Amino acid sequence: IFVAATGSADPDQTIVKGMVITLAFTAMFLVATTIAHGQIIRLNALLSALLISATLSSALAIMQGLFRMFTDISPAFELGTEEWRRATGLAEHPIETGSISNIGILISIYLMRPGKLAPLVWGANFGALAINTFSLQYSASLTALLALSAGAGMLLLSQRRVVAVALGGLGA
Repeated sequence: IFVAATGSADPDQTIVKGMVITLAFTAMFLVATTIAHGQIIRLNALLSALLISATLSSALAIMQGLFRMFTDISPAFELGTEEWRRATGLAEHPIETGSISNIGILISIYLMRPGKLAPLVWGANFGALAINTFSLQYSASLTALLALSAGAGMLLLSQRRVVAVALGGLGA
């Protein structure tokens, strides 16, 4: 967050938005974990619902950035603070859009992990991964790129088997 704030026009706003987003996603994760461990809903079903939501927001950001469609739903396009106007998707600010895309990317990668996954489900997850990744260029959020790096690292650490295989493959 602080690295992205150095190049920002309003560093204080970037830091505050980044901290709010971090707290919101932490709360979302804790609620999701509580629901999943309470056997109220399966973890994969919950993650799939979050993935669909993130992918819809990312698709809207792509339509805003690439085709200039649906720009009237965001106050950022009315302000005209940036010459090329970063897309906001379903969020209020491009930093939030980038963070939503990150959540979609990380959930897609998690759901596509090795296992018995039907080809149609794997293809849907891959499509969501592509949409969420492609939308990052329209939010143009440096904070999101930094957060994606951190999130990918945490995902790798949580999947120790993946790291062990990768490191084992390097030693062979």
